[in-house]
Amino acid sequence: MTFSYENQVLRPAILLLLGAEPDVIVHVAPVEHLTAAGARKRSAAELGKGCPDLLLSVRWRAQTVPGVGAQVHGAQWVCFELKAPPCPDLGDEGTICTRCLRSSRLCGCGARAQKVPRWSAGSVRREQRETHEAWERGGRWVTVVRTPADARLALHEARRRLRAAGLEPVAVEGRS
Repeated sequence: MTFSYENQVLRPAILLLLGAEPDVIVHVAPVEHLTAAGARKRSAAELGKGCPDLLLSVRWRAQTVPGVGAQVHGAQWVCFELKAPPCPDLGDEGTICTRCLRSSRLCGCGARAQKVPRWSAGSVRREQRETHEAWERGGRWVTVVRTPADARLALHEARRRLRAAGLEPVAVEGRS
């Protein structure tokens, strides 16, 4: 299997980061299933060519009548297109931190190191850009994410936008 920074490094780091967020459910695209032979195959439930890699459902609530207590609950789709940042200097050991994704020798967060080959910075393809624009016209928020810090910032911005619209992020029911 060919190394993919987005799938083998960035996606797991962001899933780990967002897994503890009480108001977020993360859906991973493309939708895939295993064949009888054990191979991965895209499902018939495909979301379309160029669809973002991670689809976050950020839950919210709003007061319908101030002071009465009636509430409306909903969710906003916040979608992440994962792209590799420029490769840092990996040094002789060729490892990066699995949490912050910086070169292990420059990282101070203490997470374990992962050996990786050098990679090239990713760019958004035309078909992805067109799909993202269509999704945004439909009310979804789409952003390119290159690091876990980008993901955290994008989620923070989504919550800010919800609050500016009078919607308060709220924990998903049934989560402990």
